[in-house]
Amino acid sequence: MKGLYVLARTDLQMAQNNLKLLEDEQDEVYLNYIAYHVQQAAEKMLKFQIEMQGEQYPHTHKIGVLVDKCLSLQVDIPELLQDYDVVITEWATGTRYDSAFVTSRRQLVKVIDCLDNWFVKIAEQFK
Repeated sequence: MKGLYVLARTDLQMAQNNLKLLEDEQDEVYLNYIAYHVQQAAEKMLKFQIEMQGEQYPHTHKIGVLVDKCLSLQVDIPELLQDYDVVITEWATGTRYDSAFVTSRRQLVKVIDCLDNWFVKIAEQFK
C-alpha cells in the first residue's frame, strides 16, 4: 500500500524541484510540466488514502471523483483539493494534449504547499 504514497511523494518532489529551476515565470510549457506532476501527486495520494481504508479506488484521473470517494470514507482531505478538484484534473489532460493550455504559477504553488503539508501529516502516521 505504501507504493502509491512513495510514487505520489516522488511526483510532488519532481514538481517542487522543477519549480525551483523555473527561470522564466512565463514559460508555459515548463509550468504545464510541473502541473502534470502536481496532478499525479494529488491523484496518487487520494488513491493511497482510499487503499488505506481497505477499499479499491476508482480507476479515474478525475480528482473530484477521488475526493468524493475519500469523503464518503470519512478520510480527512485538505479543503484546497476539494475546491481545486476541476483545476487539478485539467492539469493531467490539458497540459499534455492542449497546446494552448496555460496554468497559473500561483495556483501551482498553492496546491504544492497544500500537498506537501498533507504528505507530512500522513508520514507521521507511519512512524
